[in-house]
Amino acid sequence: GQCGDVFFNAPSFANLIEQCQNLKALTLEQIALDEDYVRVLGALSRPGIEIKLKSCRIIGGAAAVMAQVLGRNQGPTKLDRCEIDNSVLADGLRGNSRPKSFIPRTSGGILENHEILAIAGGLKENKGLVDLDLRDGFRANEESWGAVCDSLKTRPTLEVFSLDSFNRLGVD
Repeated sequence: GQCGDVFFNAPSFANLIEQCQNLKALTLEQIALDEDYVRVLGALSRPGIEIKLKSCRIIGGAAAVMAQVLGRNQGPTKLDRCEIDNSVLADGLRGNSRPKSFIPRTSGGILENHEILAIAGGLKENKGLVDLDLRDGFRANEESWGAVCDSLKTRPTLEVFSLDSFNRLGVD
C-alpha cells in the first residue's frame, strides 16, 4: 500500500493527542510522517503509552529527527516495516530503551549487508529491545551474520528473535 499524507497539520495532531490524557496506545499505519509529526510523537512519549508505526514513510529530514527522538528514549515503541533509512535509524537505536519491537523494511525484498551491519551496530548498544524480527529479506554474508550474532550477545532484554527458512548465509 501507498503511504498517504496526513490530512491534518502537526499542531492539530498534537492538540488531539493532548486531549486524550488516558490514551494507552496509538497506531499510525501507512502514513507519511514529516519532521513535525515525528517531534509530536516524541513529545507524546510517556510511560504507559505504546506508539506503533506500521508501514509508515519516514524519509529525509524526518528520518534524522526520528533518530534524534529515539536517541532521547522517546517516540515509537514498535517500528513495523516503516520506510526509513536503516542506517539513520540504527543511530537512534544506540543506547536507548524506548523501542520494544523492530521489524525493518527491506529494499526490494532484501536487507542489504550494509543495512544489516548498521542495524547490528545500533542494536549492540540498545538497552530495551524485546522483539527483533528479521524474517523479511535477511540474507547475510559472513561479516553481517557475525555482526548480528555479536550484537545478540549483548542483548539481555531480547526475548523474541525471528528468522525464517529463506534466510541464507553467504548470499551476496
